[in-house]
Amino acid sequence: MCSKKFKYFFLFSLLFSSSLFKLIAQPAYVKMYDRIPMKVQLWGSQWYPQNYTKLKEMGADIVMAEQMDQADYTSLYDRGIKIIPLQTTSAVSNYIAKYSEGAYTIWEAEGTNLNDGNATLEREIIKTFKTNKNGRTSIATYQGVSADTILWGPGYYQQRWYTIDSAQINYTAKFHLLIDTIYYPSQKPPIENNEDVVCTLQVTTTELIYDRTLQKWLKGDVFVINTPRIIKVKDFAGFDAWDTLNVDYNLMSVPVPKYSGIGNKSLKKDENSDPPNIIRYIEFNILWNGLSYLQLYTDKIVLFDEIGVELFFRPLYKDRIVNMSKNYDTDWAPNFETTVLGWHTKDEPDWIDHLEPIKFINHLINSANAGRRQLFITIASNWNGRFGDSNFGSESVSKLEEIVKRNKMQGNQVNYYLYDYPYNE
Repeated sequence: MCSKKFKYFFLFSLLFSSSLFKLIAQPAYVKMYDRIPMKVQLWGSQWYPQNYTKLKEMGADIVMAEQMDQADYTSLYDRGIKIIPLQTTSAVSNYIAKYSEGAYTIWEAEGTNLNDGNATLEREIIKTFKTNKNGRTSIATYQGVSADTILWGPGYYQQRWYTIDSAQINYTAKFHLLIDTIYYPSQKPPIENNEDVVCTLQVTTTELIYDRTLQKWLKGDVFVINTPRIIKVKDFAGFDAWDTLNVDYNLMSVPVPKYSGIGNKSLKKDENSDPPNIIRYIEFNILWNGLSYLQLYTDKIVLFDEIGVELFFRPLYKDRIVNMSKNYDTDWAPNFETTVLGWHTKDEPDWIDHLEPIKFINHLINSANAGRRQLFITIASNWNGRFGDSNFGSESVSKLEEIVKRNKMQGNQVNYYLYDYPYNE
């Protein structure tokens, strides 16, 4: 049995820990109990069998165990504890966590449906209008409007490299565009060899600066990532037909913000600092060139990386995730079916680009296991409950609300510090 000292220490830790968590929507495993089950997060390789015994005696029902092997499985199973594994290293099968770090997001030009999220693209409403073109909801330039930036956003966070294997992330932004002439069909200009510039496609990051005198956030330097793509008439397959034009980029060239020492900073590279993994305020921009004889239509921008492509479009990688979820790789025994409740994403996949892959992986696991198993996710909160500090772009969006709207999963877990939102209200 546990000593009173251990029990009091455990209770004190629960009540006065620096962080709490909140489960958003009831996970399926709750139905297994006639009470609220106790879920404990631990790093399995750091625990000894006697500590598993103490956990059970204290009332723990479920553990999230990292890099679990058969010995850990046996120790937990023997004590009647259910398991949610988090496997990230190459020493074990890690497809579920690895692909939860993939990127795949569809940004609709007309704006995000509020049922699916609040982070969104924005448009120049004086020079564009919403329409339906060849069966697609889209935006279009008004006839004869002058050159301008007509679409931008969402102003969100992306990673330079993966946290699981530290490899550089190579992104692709696929712009779904259409051009059409405003003249009669018989007067359409030629497409072939037409060097007239339609627009420029950019990916940028903007430095956000807090002015302590004005007590407000301001936009600072804009850094254009890689080389912008200049789109000419000849780049389209034809008039009045949807086409895709890609911008490939990575974030390795983005400079480290240099602080001036008075609270301001710019995107002039600080040679003395290591580059951060997370880059702030990424935007996709369409700069219309003002061609008088064309209208430009935009349907959407699809953002993905190599992992996102593998996950959604290559059956081999879907099969690997399904096989891992069904114990084909690990072969844990006995009673895997009633002991492992599901699988965990990588630890705290906090960014919007991860949410569609996570939703899809959950679907794969749930379908392959007849609804008996699901994917679990733990998200880090922010001091103000939002993605960022400013009121620009997606920084002003509620992190919790965005996650729930986009991944549409049961059992989202958000970790809060006791002195952060909503406890600081």
